[in-house]
Amino acid sequence: MRKGFTLIELLVAIAILGVVVFVAGGAMFRSCAATGQGSILVNPFHESTVVFKVVKSYAIAAPEGVAGSVYRVFAQVLQDTDGNLGEETFEIRDSWLDGKMMSADLFGKLQDQHTYRANCRGERSGVASSFRGIVSLEHIAEPE
Repeated sequence: MRKGFTLIELLVAIAILGVVVFVAGGAMFRSCAATGQGSILVNPFHESTVVFKVVKSYAIAAPEGVAGSVYRVFAQVLQDTDGNLGEETFEIRDSWLDGKMMSADLFGKLQDQHTYRANCRGERSGVASSFRGIVSLEHIAEPE
């Protein structure tokens, strides 16, 4: 009597599992896109440029024992290289990838109802609870 599986049986099982995951992932992607919730799969390296008017900005304190805070900006998007217009929430966070370690200073420059041009990294996804991150910011207009 043999114990365990042969190498071929394991490879076949892994291949079948891979096909199932691929098909299910594609269905989830299409479902999320159809409902306007974005995708569960986001590209953290995606770059975009956005012009927006700040509606409200706020800080979320990190849990006790964790350094730093998360800064969020709720904005009315006026122009977007990705073509997304309307309301969106962005994050300002430190980014080793971009060499940006002073997110609190960037957040402190924001003023409600002012208009800014921002370079962003990442993608917004309601499903994955992911926000585009503001990498750099330029003030372009006062409130009307």
